[in-house]
Amino acid sequence: MMVWIEKPNRMTEHIERYLTRMPIGYLTMRDELLIILEDGVSISDIWRATGYAYQPILRNINMLEAHGLITTSKDGENKRARKVYLTKKGRAAQTALRYFTEAVIKDDVLEQ
Repeated sequence: MMVWIEKPNRMTEHIERYLTRMPIGYLTMRDELLIILEDGVSISDIWRATGYAYQPILRNINMLEAHGLITTSKDGENKRARKVYLTKKGRAAQTALRYFTEAVIKDDVLEQ
């Protein structure tokens, strides 16, 4: 899932910590995006970090925004780019998803 990116950042750390160790099929793309999001990242940053196709990322970002989990705003430097920010509800969901993921990983490791 992870592809080459110019330099490590918090999103790639979250990918390594949560997603590469998670059994396949437990999470949707929307869940994965919510787990790795950091305030102020652009949709292009997410695309580069995950290696997913751009359109599905955009569709899922729009769904997260419609559910009130994130907000987006135009980048001050690049007017075409959108920055992503977690809402209070989004932070709570992110914490719960990360806790769930850690529990599944721990349980999966114990069963092996």
